[in-house]
Amino acid sequence: MSRCFSRPLFFSLLLITGCSSFPKHTGKAEAIEEALVSHRNEFASCYEKSKTKNTGRINTQFAVTASGTPSEIKILETTLHDRETEQCVLGTIMSIKFPSSSAGETAQVTYPFKFTGKKGE
Repeated sequence: MSRCFSRPLFFSLLLITGCSSFPKHTGKAEAIEEALVSHRNEFASCYEKSKTKNTGRINTQFAVTASGTPSEIKILETTLHDRETEQCVLGTIMSIKFPSSSAGETAQVTYPFKFTGKKGE
């Protein structure tokens, strides 16, 4: 099952959108989205700490193991071109404890983060 979503997370400072594939009826997509959204302030902080304040997108890919641990975290593509922010986003994903899978499955996630600048700019 493919589930796509677009959710502004921190006013217009950070817009996170994503599409992920998960087995049907597991609720895993919603649980992963909820876990990411619950860390929106940390993702926003990655951008706020940036010296460049570039706008752009970081397309990430990672796996969530059956125990809820993120692994194989990487950047597929970036238009942000801000290594400090990119590494902070990856570190934040690595720190998230996602819900475990009762079915014992690992979920593959592709999640783009779009940084659009401060509200009003």
